[in-house]
Amino acid sequence: MAIENIRFDAIKNIIGEVSSGKESGKENGQNFASIFEDAIASMNKLDEEAQRKVEDTMTGKKVSSPHELMISLEKADLAFELMNKVRVQLVRTYEEIMRTQV
Repeated sequence: MAIENIRFDAIKNIIGEVSSGKESGKENGQNFASIFEDAIASMNKLDEEAQRKVEDTMTGKKVSSPHELMISLEKADLAFELMNKVRVQLVRTYEEIMRTQV
């Protein structure tokens, strides 16, 4: 069984555009809000998949291997931690902008 990489293409796009000096989403028609919504949807999908696997295992509907179950739970946990860190950084940035005197 191959372990799949956790992919947050939306967050990678943001990082790539910031590092290359481009404004977020001007070339591909997306703005920051839609990119962030895509990342949240991806995180929710991982969480729902993990919850479904736990439910199926506990009810006996579909017994998946313990390894698959733990991998999906860890993917969901890492995705949540990443989104939480991004949120915290965004709030800090907003607070810093609001403290700036004009």
